[in-house]
Amino acid sequence: MSLLVESIWISGRTVMNAPYHQQRYAASLHQLYPHAKEENLLDHIEVDLCTSFDTKCRIIYSDKIEKVDYTPYQRKTIKSAKIVVDDKVTYDLKYEARPQLDALYKLRNGSDEIVIVKNGLVTDGYYYNLVFEDDFGLYTPLQPLLAGTMRRKLLDQKLIKPIEIGINHLYRFKKIHFINAINPLGCQSIDMKKLL
Repeated sequence: MSLLVESIWISGRTVMNAPYHQQRYAASLHQLYPHAKEENLLDHIEVDLCTSFDTKCRIIYSDKIEKVDYTPYQRKTIKSAKIVVDDKVTYDLKYEARPQLDALYKLRNGSDEIVIVKNGLVTDGYYYNLVFEDDFGLYTPLQPLLAGTMRRKLLDQKLIKPIEIGINHLYRFKKIHFINAINPLGCQSIDMKKLL
């Protein structure tokens, strides 16, 4: 079985969204290793090791914390995305190895990112949860492949609404936002006309 991972944003030596990472870690741990002892992730993070303002901290774990590493984070520029379809893809826990997603990412044909459609419904990107914008609000797919921590925070703040988004409904939106633990809402977005 692949190891699990939490990718945590450390900004200016502040650990961002720590409670959401702790919740997901705990849920994954209890699902796969019900007898394992839950640890406090913050006890394993050393912000003094962060060498840049934005750092990606990866906590890799099984039934115990296996490794913690830190990498200076540079945001990737997203200018286009390609729709890819796979009705069998699954990624319900944040595993370190992601062979199904890797295979779909290779189908992007020069685009910067992908939008994964499963059984006619929009789910996620490769690295990102998705938020769609129209004139009335912000919406996220009801059933993402992986329930991300930034997505959960935005739902709790009632800034985004979960709805079922069919591939045939994409025309109604004007923009896609790509969010994850290190990319908050508004940080990465493209106009819908850039979705190929």
